[in-house]
Amino acid sequence: GTGFNSLDPGVEEQRGGSELAWGKMVNLMTIVTPVIAMTLQSADIDWKDETNLLLARGFFGVGIVACLLSKAYLYIQINKTNDDRRVWIKNKAMFDDPSNKEKREVTVTQHDLEQLNQQMMTITIGIVMAVVLHLRNDWVFPVIMSPIHNLMLAYTNELTQIYILGMSDTGDGNPLKRPWKMAGGISEAWEKAQQFDHKARAAERQDKQDKKKAKKDAKELTRGGNRGK
Repeated sequence: GTGFNSLDPGVEEQRGGSELAWGKMVNLMTIVTPVIAMTLQSADIDWKDETNLLLARGFFGVGIVACLLSKAYLYIQINKTNDDRRVWIKNKAMFDDPSNKEKREVTVTQHDLEQLNQQMMTITIGIVMAVVLHLRNDWVFPVIMSPIHNLMLAYTNELTQIYILGMSDTGDGNPLKRPWKMAGGISEAWEKAQQFDHKARAAERQDKQDKKKAKKDAKELTRGGNRGK
């Protein structure tokens, strides 16, 4: 037994409330992320300052460590549970043909380990992309948003819900009932990186335009003052 198959009414009632909270968190994430992004873009922070840059990179580093530790804990818990229930999943690889409909039977432990491996690969690619965009464009937005995004995703992740928060994974209509949709692969990570890149370039252009306009206004103000004399 795994401890996640209880049919006790109290547990099922708790599961229903947990699922509602889970759904609210997903909706909250779609709101919080763009709000943070807009706040960072509009904040008057000198990212050329070494102290500010060091803080941003330190935040990024702490985020990576926290993410890796959480995944390591999940790996231990999945293997410790050793759930031998069976589930059918699509036999799909990262670069597999989307039309491939083949399925294979695996244990819940194998299913969850595959999910964890896929998530780790996606996170690693996202981290690499954030570093590349940061070093190439001198833009801080990716290294700040990456840990925040990973943290919020970690909370709403199915593995976290089950192995850390103790939610049930049984019952019809339960979003935690396996099999789950495979975590995004290289294409999704690349798409997110491209979004970071477009936002970085747009913000950089806007910043240059604002500075150019400010200089122009200052010159006109100076000329007006001189003419007044």
